[in-house]
Amino acid sequence: MSTSTKPPIPESEWVEFASREWCEEANRYLQDQAALHPDALDGVEWSVTERWQNAPPHLGFEDNVAGFWFTISGGKIEVGAGPAAEADTEIDGDYNAILPIGWTIYNGDAEIQARAQREYGHLSRDKPVKMKGQFPSHPPLLPFLGGLHDHMARRTINNPDIDHRIEHYGLRSNVEELADRGRTVLASAFTSKMADELQAAGGCGRLWDEAVVHQWVLALVEQELGRRPLLVWPEPGSAGDSSVTALWALADDALTNANVGSIAIAVNAPVAAEPAGTLQVIYARGNSMLSEQRIEVEQDQAERNPPVFRSLCGR
Repeated sequence: MSTSTKPPIPESEWVEFASREWCEEANRYLQDQAALHPDALDGVEWSVTERWQNAPPHLGFEDNVAGFWFTISGGKIEVGAGPAAEADTEIDGDYNAILPIGWTIYNGDAEIQARAQREYGHLSRDKPVKMKGQFPSHPPLLPFLGGLHDHMARRTINNPDIDHRIEHYGLRSNVEELADRGRTVLASAFTSKMADELQAAGGCGRLWDEAVVHQWVLALVEQELGRRPLLVWPEPGSAGDSSVTALWALADDALTNANVGSIAIAVNAPVAAEPAGTLQVIYARGNSMLSEQRIEVEQDQAERNPPVFRSLCGR
C-alpha cells in the first residue's frame, strides 16, 4: 500500500455534505486534533460559518440553507450544525455547486486544489462563493484546517436527490433531449486549460479520476441508469445497452457541433473506439451485462479518491 494514501473509509462513515452527521464527524475530528495539537489554538479568537443555499430538502434545514459554524476561543473549539447568524468569517454559496469542492481530496497538493477551484469557478460562474472576513494568520492553525477538509472529503458523498441536482445544475433541457433523441451536449462544461491538461496527461492518472466524477455528467448518468452506476471499458463494437457514454471534446473539431470544453452524452450507444481529440468515458447500470467489464483500479487509486469515485469503481 502506498504510504502517501490513507486507509479506505468504510461506507458506514460516508456522510452527506453539511448534514448533521457530517457536522458531527467534523466536530469529532477537530476535537481530536485540538487535543493532539493544543498549540494550534493558542491565542486564536475566531469564528467562522458557512451557508449553502438550495440544499436538498431532506437534510431538514430551515429555508433549505445548510451549513455549519465553529468558534475558537480560550484554547477550545466548538462546532455546530446549521449556519450561524454572524461570524468573523462568513462564506456563502450554492450547495450543489460547491459539493465537488467538498469531496475533492487535496492531499497537500496545491495544483489539485487550484484546478478544482478553477473548474468550480467555471461551472459556477453565475453562482460564485462570497466570503466576508479573513482566515486568521496563525501558521499552526493552517494544517489543522487543511486536515479538516481532506478528512471530510474522504467521507463526503454526492447529493442522493438526483432530481434536485438536475434542477439546480440547470440540466432539465438536457434530460428532455436525452429522452427524445438519446443524446445531448453539455456546452462549456470544462475549461480549455483542463482540455490541454487532459491531453498532456494522455487522459489518464489523477486528471482522469477528476474527469469521471464531473458533476453535470454524473447527474445525467444517474438520471438514466439509477444510483451507483459503474465505469466500464468494453471492447469497441460491444452493444451499449444500459449505458451512458460521455465524450469530452479536448480539441477543435474533435466532435461535430461541439467546441472544446463540451461533453457529448449518448444513451445506449454502440461502443466505438475513442475518437481522436476526445476523452471517452462509459458508465453502465450496475446490474447490466456491460457492468461485467467494469474498470479495475489499483487500491491506492481508490484510496486517494472520495466515495463518489469509489462507488463508480464498485469499491
